[in-house]
Amino acid sequence: MECIRCGQKHGSALKTCKTCLEYVKKRRHTRGRCRRCGSHPVLTGRSVCRACLRYTRTVTRERIQRAKANGLCARCRTLPQEEGGYCLRCVAWRANYQKTVKSNCLRAYGGSCVCCGEIELEFLTIEHRNQDGAEMRRRWKIGAGQATYLWLKSHGYPQNLGLEALCWNCQQGRYHNGGICPHVR
Repeated sequence: MECIRCGQKHGSALKTCKTCLEYVKKRRHTRGRCRRCGSHPVLTGRSVCRACLRYTRTVTRERIQRAKANGLCARCRTLPQEEGGYCLRCVAWRANYQKTVKSNCLRAYGGSCVCCGEIELEFLTIEHRNQDGAEMRRRWKIGAGQATYLWLKSHGYPQNLGLEALCWNCQQGRYHNGGICPHVR
C-alpha cells in the first residue's frame, strides 16, 4: 500500500506509513491536542484527551478480561497464567521494574538514610520532612508506595517537596517520638 502523506510504499494496511503516523502524533502533541484523535485538548500530565483515555482504559480492561478467561497472562497474553493472572516471566519483570523505580527514586534523594546512613534498598523509604505525606498525596491525587515513586519519576524527582531518604527504623522512630529519631536522642 502507498502512504497518502509521503507516497512511499509500506507493508501496512493503514493509509499512512509508520513514520508519517508518528510525525502526526508528535505534531498534535506539541500543539496541545490529543495524540490519538487530534481533535480535543489533552488532560494535564497526559498526551491524550478524556474521551481517548476512557476508551483506551475500556479496551485494555476488556483485553485483560479476555486473556484471563482464556487462561492466558493478562500482560503478555501468550503464556499460561500462574500467579494472580500473570505468568511467572511477567511477575519477575514487574518485580524487577518496581525495584528499579524505587532504586532510582531513592538515589535521587540521597541513596542512604539521612539519619543513620543505611544503604540497603529493602530498608529505605521516602520520608516527608514536614510529616505531610498524606496531605501531599491527596493534593496531587497519587497513591502511596510504588505510585509515589512513579509520580516522582514522572515529575523529574522534584527537590522542593521536602522529601528525603530514611530507613524504616528511623522513619518509625521519628513517627513515634514526635519527629525525633532515637539515634539523635
